[in-house]
Amino acid sequence: MPALYDRDLLRLAASIPHLGRLADPHGSAERRSPICGSRVAADVRLNAAGRLADLGLEVKACALGQASASLLGRHALGRSAGELTAARDALAAFLRSERADAGSWPGLTIFQRARPFPARHAAILLAFEATAEAITDAQSTRSHDATHSVRVERSRDIHSSEVENKSLGLARPGPSADGRRPAVHPEPADGLGTNGLGVGR
Repeated sequence: MPALYDRDLLRLAASIPHLGRLADPHGSAERRSPICGSRVAADVRLNAAGRLADLGLEVKACALGQASASLLGRHALGRSAGELTAARDALAAFLRSERADAGSWPGLTIFQRARPFPARHAAILLAFEATAEAITDAQSTRSHDATHSVRVERSRDIHSSEVENKSLGLARPGPSADGRRPAVHPEPADGLGTNGLGVGR
């Protein structure tokens, strides 16, 4: 059986890109392995297309979790939540020996030696899970903010219309004592009555 840790894996674990939390992330998520206690937190910022523009990682994990975070960080920028999720699912299936390859994400075949150790699989998946969830969180926040902005803009439009109507004397009269609003009969611009002779019908 090949050694679980080799020089290449340890080299990856020692050089994780994007270490450090972001000061003003669009979305964040944290994943923890209940088996070994490894933890990865991810902060993300998205570009206008909803893809990853900036990434901040906090990795407190075993060498396998660190190596996975390193491979994630090297190729994550510009990716979508769907691509991260697909990579995570392919890696999980690969670790369970349900597929022969680890998917299209570069470098993940290095975890082939971990396939016989199911207790280690959760730590390997942490970085991909946390980053995918952080992007989803950012997209949800962006959608909520956009909806709120539309509602605020509509409220402003309604208020502006009411103010304009009042300034033109077009405000609707209030209800009478019996709760019914009186009918409004605007006078013609020339001041004549409704029969055109200055005398009402």
